[in-house]
Amino acid sequence: MPTQMPARVDPARLARAGARLRGVIDLASLERLAGQCEAPPRGQASIDIGFGIDGHGRTLIDGTVEASVAVVCQRCLEVMGLPLRAAVRLCVVGGQDEAPADGFEPLELDDETVAVQALVEDELLLALPPAPVHPPGACDAPAEAAPAGPEPGGASPFAALREMMDEQGG
Repeated sequence: MPTQMPARVDPARLARAGARLRGVIDLASLERLAGQCEAPPRGQASIDIGFGIDGHGRTLIDGTVEASVAVVCQRCLEVMGLPLRAAVRLCVVGGQDEAPADGFEPLELDDETVAVQALVEDELLLALPPAPVHPPGACDAPAEAAPAGPEPGGASPFAALREMMDEQGG
């Protein structure tokens, strides 16, 4: 049975221990993610995150978060399941002036702990594409729209209006 995640963790303490968190978080508890989905998220997000210390003594958080959510395909406008997989690569920094380790994003903490649920939700939100679509050929997208404007050699759409204005002496 998957393990529920703790509410908050101390990354420095877990890094000193070389700890790894593996477990799940209920998607229904991720309100910001729910606001980006077509239907309330169901199921769980799988978490596999390791903690370590680099050669410069910086605390690193490295792992993956996975979930599946329902979104609207922007090609066919139908609801689709979208699997999300986010690589978590964070380096705890003391302030904006401190550079993170190469290949890691900075994580500035208000106190010495991090809210696991917020971290997971942030990573899943970042994994959402701006315009989700089915893979090519997997949806019944509407036919390509005809280009706007008059057809070559065709009458102007304003020709009838010009005739009416000419008849009225305008």
